[in-house]
Amino acid sequence: MAPVDLKHFPEFILALDVQQRLATRLAAQNRTEEDIGRLRALADDFNLFVHDSNALKIMQSNFAFHVGVAEAGRNPYVIRQYRVLLSEARRLLHIHVRYLDAANRKHVMRDQHHDFVDAIEAQDVTAADAIAHAHSMQFHDRFLAALRHEPDESFKIGDPPAMPKTQES
Repeated sequence: MAPVDLKHFPEFILALDVQQRLATRLAAQNRTEEDIGRLRALADDFNLFVHDSNALKIMQSNFAFHVGVAEAGRNPYVIRQYRVLLSEARRLLHIHVRYLDAANRKHVMRDQHHDFVDAIEAQDVTAADAIAHAHSMQFHDRFLAALRHEPDESFKIGDPPAMPKTQES
């Protein structure tokens, strides 16, 4: 796996934003009632994992939710491209989630996915687009805040163990 390339973070966010907005717009146009039920269940799962502070499950459920949005849009090219960007985002989301948990701000993630579902269910393409864009910008802003975050005194790894003495011949 390639290292996270922060030099190209602005280009990544631009691509994610465009793809997220397109996927969400298509979902609002093409969704079925079955899609809405599945997306609501995925949004509920996400909120549960946020409440439990389970970072791994948050990242997995976020990925599943957004892939579900793309699938509701019924365009295989958008699904494939969005999955690639979401996979990259998952690596960055880990930093984001840890920061929000450490800063006691995990609550800001709750219910955002339900906003997506509400707009998609209403087939309100304009609202879906606006929510997707706001979601991208929130990720952008919080990720950058996480990079600037300085841990407080509660963040301690401990002293390294002493190096064993070697016998000289």
